[in-house]
Amino acid sequence: MRWAAEGDDDHRLPGGKRAASLGILAFEAATTMAKLLSLSRSLSEKEVAKLRSHAMRAAGVEYLSSTDQSFLLRLACAEAVAALDAAAAAVARLGFFHHSLFFSLSFRVSAC
Repeated sequence: MRWAAEGDDDHRLPGGKRAASLGILAFEAATTMAKLLSLSRSLSEKEVAKLRSHAMRAAGVEYLSSTDQSFLLRLACAEAVAALDAAAAAVARLGFFHHSLFFSLSFRVSAC
């Protein structure tokens, strides 16, 4: 296995666009997995109980946002949904890159 040279046409898609490199995909996949793991941990019963008992009742939170616990819980849920939406978009983007790269590689193998 070797690194592709700058002018190497061996890693181009049939349409002429350069395929996404494996290194970038690996970092993006690792980042997405870390985000999903963090989201999963933050939604555990222990973390939600800690959020309700400590974070939502902090003096700074009450002073800056609200004392209404149900509003603050809805706000935390909306933030979790936004994080899940961003992670889903990243997974879809990875799926698209994987699909493009897979068919690019299978096209080159079948053409040989």
